[in-house]
Amino acid sequence: VPFSNDGYSSNRQPVRLIYDLSFFIIVTTIGLNIVFGIIINTFGQLREERNKSESDMRSTCFICGIASSEFERRADGFENHIKRDHNMWNYVYYSLYLDSIDTGNHNAIQKYVYELIKREEIGFFPHKEACSLFDKHDSTEKSLHELQQKAESVLQRSKDKEYAKSVSTKKAEQQKSIEEEMKMLQFHAPIEMASIYRRLS
Repeated sequence: VPFSNDGYSSNRQPVRLIYDLSFFIIVTTIGLNIVFGIIINTFGQLREERNKSESDMRSTCFICGIASSEFERRADGFENHIKRDHNMWNYVYYSLYLDSIDTGNHNAIQKYVYELIKREEIGFFPHKEACSLFDKHDSTEKSLHELQQKAESVLQRSKDKEYAKSVSTKKAEQQKSIEEEMKMLQFHAPIEMASIYRRLS
């Protein structure tokens, strides 16, 4: 029975009805709409971020950061560039290769790249540079000279690090030998003093 006399007087039944309807409208309708609105808004933001990432991948090279229009206008096309020149999977395979071999077998360039990867830096990426965008009027000697300068700078950095490491190692060895000599002197000095004292007496 909807409105039986179970402790409520007949004049309070309309108040109870209004209260129940208000609770249903506020909690069930408005509350659920607020929750659904938050969920839909969150999914909309995630969809926008995903669309932006996909658009960036289609319009910009992941490695060098150059727009696809540059390769369409001055080179053989953007698809050829990301598959042949700057294939991002080649960089992944190279990092895995460096991680799979012993660090003692690294040459200067491999060591330089490996240290950057360990520090989570991408300084070895060709930022805003691509071989397919070189001017046709640029001479081959100029390009080779620039590459040689970069290689020499990398080698010089590696040599400087090795020299600093060797100097610190030598200093540590000298300090260790000095400490050992001091310990030997502290050990033999009382014995020599005792022998001299015995001779004098």
